Amino acid sequence: MNLFKFLLLLAIPISSSSQELFTQSEITINEGFKTKQGTYLKMSDYVIIYSDATPKDLNNKTVLWFNEVFKGDGNIILDNERGKFLRIQGSTEELLKTHTVITLTEGYQGYRYVIDITFKYGRLKFEPVSLKTFTKDESLSSGWYERGFLNKIFNADGEELAEGKNDIKTQLKFFNDLAISLNEYLNDDLNVDEVDW
Repeated sequence: MNLFKFLLLLAIPISSSSQELFTQSEITINEGFKTKQGTYLKMSDYVIIYSDATPKDLNNKTVLWFNEVFKGDGNIILDNERGKFLRIQGSTEELLKTHTVITLTEGYQGYRYVIDITFKYGRLKFEPVSLKTFTKDESLSSGWYERGFLNKIFNADGEELAEGKNDIKTQLKFFNDLAISLNEYLNDDLNVDEVDW
């Protein structure tokens, strides 16, 4: 990566008030069922990715990125309004959400997520809108269930739940990695291993 391009990339977050990466915020719920009350960490709703291109060009390159990156079963384009909107579904075995079984924290048997991407001139909005987990067992609870991006870190009695903090960290890393990958694809950035050390 040449020096000018590197300096330009460094200047983008400084000159922009828009969010560049997903972050977390704390939310407290004091109403409703006691099992739902507590303190949660929530992933931010979206990030903005900048690229000097028309909405149609951004859409076309994003579809190409999807076809190169999303190769497994369950990865599909759900909706594509050329130059306006793209909805993709991805699936992964990476640990994005856990649950407690008796005294152990365990992952689910699969994860499926939906990302909405809205295009405007020179930028796009990258917005995860769904996170589902798959449970495979012999009970009535087997199947896909919506989990969203709220991760409980303290229950209603104030007891700390470590899995909530771990879940938000893995979700932030996973979706930030996807956003960074798309940004690099749209802006033809070099991978780290191609940079001279």
